[in-house]
Amino acid sequence: MSEQQIMIRLKNGKLYLDCQTYETFFRGLNSVALVKTETSILLLPIVSDASGGFLIKTMNMKGDKVVDAVDFMRQLNLDNPAELSLPVRWDKERGGLIISSSDLPIFSGAGD
Repeated sequence: MSEQQIMIRLKNGKLYLDCQTYETFFRGLNSVALVKTETSILLLPIVSDASGGFLIKTMNMKGDKVVDAVDFMRQLNLDNPAELSLPVRWDKERGGLIISSSDLPIFSGAGD
């Protein structure tokens, strides 16, 4: 049995999550942390009531969400207007969604 591909979009430094992805992984949460590793970007839920991280905002009546991560993405040269559709997967050990290096232009030619 194969898993359904989970996709998020990146455009202008913002991450777009459809309602189903948000409800599956971040239901009821207001913010996420983004962490760049050598081989990926991690999208980690912040479950504390303390402030911090990047806000998850509602985009439309369907419940689709957007994470405004322009500052973070700008440091990685990923704040351009070209839209990228990125496959992600849940990592149980890290407790977050992973965007793999092979799907991001910042890692191309980095010798994965």
